[in-house]
Amino acid sequence: MGLVQVKPSPLFSRLYVSIAMSADYQFEALAPNHVEPLLQFELQNRSWFESLIEARPVSFYSIDAVADHIQQAIYMLKEGRGRSYVLCHSNNIIARANIKSIDNGRGEIGYRVAKSYTGQGLASYCLECLLQVARKELGLELLQAKVLENNPASLHILQKQGFEIIEKTENFLSLHGENLAVFGLQLRLK
Repeated sequence: MGLVQVKPSPLFSRLYVSIAMSADYQFEALAPNHVEPLLQFELQNRSWFESLIEARPVSFYSIDAVADHIQQAIYMLKEGRGRSYVLCHSNNIIARANIKSIDNGRGEIGYRVAKSYTGQGLASYCLECLLQVARKELGLELLQAKVLENNPASLHILQKQGFEIIEKTENFLSLHGENLAVFGLQLRLK
């Protein structure tokens, strides 16, 4: 327990995240060496994720597509418009976290946790890591998030970290025959 180092890729500077977490967990910048573990993570949790959010295209679930996805994330990093991370345990990806749409001191956060690891504080941990990146490395002033109404756990995690609901859009998405609202949240960092 104690200081956790975010493993940098050559594109990332070092960042030390002072959040108590077992040394068995590594919060790492998404990199080309994550292609196979990321594909496994997405395949193993596909039905879980699709029960909560809109499905990825079927074409996403291949080595080539995941490699392209990672290259797009690296491009967004180089452009200063995004940061993507994975949380690993025993060399397996168990969560993803990102800051995207970075522009004018603002960014949008997102995260997803493997079903078998839910309820263990890992989404909160990933969010805390993202908040530190946003504050210390990126100097962002405002973070935004969107959560569908069918995911009260994620809404609670965001609110626990100080995010406030600023809007609710009814009938935002039809998922499994149910029309769902989406909550727009924000957190002022400065």
